[in-house]
Amino acid sequence: MSLMQRKLGCDPKVTDERTLQLANYLRLDKLPVIPNAIDWGATQGKSWGVMRNDELGCCVLAGLGHLVQLWTHNRPNGRMLTVSDDEVVKAYHDVGGYVPGRSDTDRGANMLKACKYMCKTGVGGHKALAFAEIDPTHEAMSRAALWLFGGLFDAYDLPISAQSQDTWDSAPGGSDTGDYKPRSWGGHAVVTMRQDRDTSACVTWGYVQPMTERFQKQYCRERYVFLSEDWLTNGESIAGFDKKALLADLQRVTR
Repeated sequence: MSLMQRKLGCDPKVTDERTLQLANYLRLDKLPVIPNAIDWGATQGKSWGVMRNDELGCCVLAGLGHLVQLWTHNRPNGRMLTVSDDEVVKAYHDVGGYVPGRSDTDRGANMLKACKYMCKTGVGGHKALAFAEIDPTHEAMSRAALWLFGGLFDAYDLPISAQSQDTWDSAPGGSDTGDYKPRSWGGHAVVTMRQDRDTSACVTWGYVQPMTERFQKQYCRERYVFLSEDWLTNGESIAGFDKKALLADLQRVTR
């Protein structure tokens, strides 16, 4: 896919004081040792699919579709399920207001509204039970969340420099000016599915994009995780995670 076909479309961050914070429900000290290398896409041999993000600024909703792929692919004895392009476009209509055939309505979408939509309506018949926000700078929490929940729903303020990098990286010394200025290219939603000590990778535009930890720290502005039945085994809670408390709080803030 050429650079001209790489559509962005993630709006600036929208906040809601009711958004649940994962740090309130995840006890890092109660977890088993988390692997140094996590890769939920390691055995995925098929194309991830662009999900119309080569034509439309629907990266936020394509990201939800890629999460469904990760969750279903990694279940015990599971097979990867892929939501259709039409289902992604429907979600883009519902969340971002896109009207098929009207380019003036192709204006992107915001992450928080998409998270709420995934829990209330879902994409292609796949819904999440709940979602929570993570501080992108909290490395230990992010790594634990990736390991426990099967993928991170991330928003990046992409710099122009990323257009010419095989592996997305920050400037030497951490410069954030010129081509390295955050959002000088635009806002983009991705799904992080791999991390090790120094690098990570996300699914976007139908392929796996490597990036350094430095890049994540500098340009990731939003990070969410979903509690999904597609991921859980027999609906069981995860060790170290207070599912009951999160769902109880969710009931209170959505009344």
